[in-house]
Amino acid sequence: MSVRIKKSELVEWSRFVIFVASELVEWSNFIMDASIRAR
Repeated sequence: MSVRIKKSELVEWSRFVIFVASELVEWSNFIMDASIRAR
């Protein structure tokens, strides 16, 4: 089974993945900051 992916789809997916990753980094920074301040 070969999955054929168009180049445009690949670009869309990579943008989506980068967006999600940056959101996760923002959230983890926020949570770390909050937990440090809570002490």
